[in-house]
Amino acid sequence: MKYHISKFNLIFIIFLLSYACLGQTTIKGKIEGAAGTKVEIAYYYGENLRVFDSLICNENGQLNLVIPNYIPPSQIYILTPNRDGFQFFYDGKSFTFHTNISGLRDSLTFIDSKENTDFLQFIRYEASYEKIKKLLENMLDEYPHELPFYQEIINEYNFRQIDYEATLNQVIHEHQENLVGKYLMTRRKPFVSPNFLGEERKNFLKQHFFDKISFEDKGLLYTDAYPRLAIEYLELYSNPNLDKKNLENSLIEGIKVIMDLIQPYAEVYDMITEYLLDGFQSFGFEKVVQFITERYEQGNCLNTNPDLASRIQILKRLSIGSPAPEIRGKDLRGHEIKLSNYKGKYVLLIFWGSWCNHCSALLPKIASVYAQPHQNNWEIITVAIDTNLRALEDSVQTHHFTWPVIADGKGWDTTPAIDYGINATPVMFFIDPKQNIIAKPSTFSEVLDLALTYKLIKTNSQ
Repeated sequence: MKYHISKFNLIFIIFLLSYACLGQTTIKGKIEGAAGTKVEIAYYYGENLRVFDSLICNENGQLNLVIPNYIPPSQIYILTPNRDGFQFFYDGKSFTFHTNISGLRDSLTFIDSKENTDFLQFIRYEASYEKIKKLLENMLDEYPHELPFYQEIINEYNFRQIDYEATLNQVIHEHQENLVGKYLMTRRKPFVSPNFLGEERKNFLKQHFFDKISFEDKGLLYTDAYPRLAIEYLELYSNPNLDKKNLENSLIEGIKVIMDLIQPYAEVYDMITEYLLDGFQSFGFEKVVQFITERYEQGNCLNTNPDLASRIQILKRLSIGSPAPEIRGKDLRGHEIKLSNYKGKYVLLIFWGSWCNHCSALLPKIASVYAQPHQNNWEIITVAIDTNLRALEDSVQTHHFTWPVIADGKGWDTTPAIDYGINATPVMFFIDPKQNIIAKPSTFSEVLDLALTYKLIKTNSQ
């Protein structure tokens, strides 16, 4: 009886292992010059990369990537330690790739994957097309219209657009049933008349950019297609000559168009909203962030992302003029720090990490200002998003930070970070003596302006 039970168990285990392998796909690859290099494997969800595996290339730079059956058809990204990488489309089929560590994208080729080969060729064609089209548009704007060659520019401009559309449609037709074909549907562009010049051309594109685009395909959520469209469209509203206030106003016009357009598509709406929030929070565009949060709630969209809904509520609570949530925690010496103990003073609250390169560039500049003779009504409190407290202590000592550093080693899960909705660093809040948030600076110059505006540092005249 014991023998039969053991035999049954063995058969059952083999069955489970075989079942687990069903649907898995092996993709073989070789990265020349990458022997012993560890790479991460991720798939896209919007612009976010979800890492699901890591591998070490063998002595020949080879690796076998097994895609688990829970990974949806998606855009896969292979990421090297220096954060460089390349991507391909996964549709449940096995194939082989080859590239070189010194030129991952330029050297990339595929074997037994016509869809990836065709996509790669098209993307390279598109890059060339965009470059030539931009040159032609500059010539349309600047070249004397009365000269005979101007008509040649018009003809070439029209031809390039027609050729692009024909090339794109051919690739779409050949791969209309797979992810590549669906992705390329989002690369369709409106035909722009050569009679539109400068701002006329830009205004035409603002009105017609999405004429040939649909947001109905949920499968494209597992690619960068929709975020890429959003960024390309918002570039039409960007102008390096605008100051921050006017740039924010311009971008809000474009964001309203995007959010109105995608509102009927709940999952796309949530994903793009989160993507835009991430980007504009990191740039410190508070007015844009406030618009997105208000517009999102007004949209009455079927929420598919509870975390996003919670984040929206946090952002509303942290808007300019709102009371700053209480912060309490212990510093590196074990002393308890409470934000409410600083009532009556201006407080610059900084969320940072010793591992954060931007923090390492910003905080020493702020420390140099804080080290100057300053008024007694100004303090700095920092919350460290660190799990390695020894590395944090080394950073504090190296840079001679003298302000309180709250740290519990929980990283992003520390309570102050959760209460303030922190998902990037550095993030700063400027709090008045009544403990209301009055600014959210994102650069050193903005911190310095606040310090001077509120006379927090002593100048020569004081």
